[in-house]
Parts: sequence; structure tokens; C-alpha cells
Amino acid sequence: MAYKIYIADDEKNIRELLKNFLQSDGYEVSEFETGDLLLCAFEKEPSDLVILDIMMPGMDGPEVFRRMQEDEQ
Repeated sequence: MAYKIYIADDEKNIRELLKNFLQSDGYEVSEFETGDLLLCAFEKEPSDLVILDIMMPGMDGPEVFRRMQEDEQ
């Protein structure tokens, strides 16, 4: 079974570059345009790794990370 990776970045070209690179190494990758969308998906089905952009519209990367930590407690 491949490791699951979630990527959140508001720049489509960066998401696609990371996704293509990681998929070529056999990872299962899902990409999200916003941190809000990634967090929703993570709450339903956690991934093995999350890659977050720092500055995004709506919920930024640090805020997503804080909320993910809160959910673990």
C-alpha cells in the first residue's frame, strides 16, 4: 500500500509539480487549493504526510497545522 500525502497550495503549478514528482515515486497524492479543504479531507481520512503552503487565502498553513494538532488531543 502506498503512503498517502496531502498537499495544500493556492498555486496550481506548485501543487501539480509536487503531485507529479511524488506520484512518480509511488505515493498516493491528493491536492487541495485551500487549507480549509485539506483539513476537511484530513478529518475524514488522515494522510501519512501533509505538505502545507504558509500563505494561502482563508486558512493558512500554520493555522491548519494548529487545528490538526488540536484534533489529536
